[in-house]
Amino acid sequence: MAILYRHLLQELARDIRRTTESVPLRRRRGATLAASLRTALRPAGECPACVHVKSLEDGALRALVTRLEMLGVLDRLSGPAGLCLPHFLAGLAVADEPSKGKLIQAELEVLGAVTHHLDEFIRKHDYRFNKEKMTADEGRSWTRAIELLVGRDPLEDRVPSGPWIRP
Repeated sequence: MAILYRHLLQELARDIRRTTESVPLRRRRGATLAASLRTALRPAGECPACVHVKSLEDGALRALVTRLEMLGVLDRLSGPAGLCLPHFLAGLAVADEPSKGKLIQAELEVLGAVTHHLDEFIRKHDYRFNKEKMTADEGRSWTRAIELLVGRDPLEDRVPSGPWIRP
């Protein structure tokens, strides 16, 4: 599972770089960059409930993007939490040009960090290294990769869980 998601994160980072490098950010207008990334990265259909929730999230995303320069906002985006792919793409759609570059850089930092933790998770499951202690970030990296790619289920806190769900 970890190998699969590591590959998906690497492909996502590669696709983001390829799409954003194809035309300089300063030459893109409006939501063109977001549209290009959506075309390259987005699945074919949307969930009807997600469409409704999206209308509520749009205002919050606009507020977040306009406050990138405020103390701590950009640090939180490039920190361990980051933005999931759906919110990253939505943020690019509402961001101005300088903010787009900052969002992209923050997302690439998060993808790199989670990929590194996945690499260690995979390595420490190899028989040659399985005596090495796994950190909490490494142990959670495979679920973090899933959350980055598809978002965290907003209903997760309402559904009973067990030890088989989270390491």
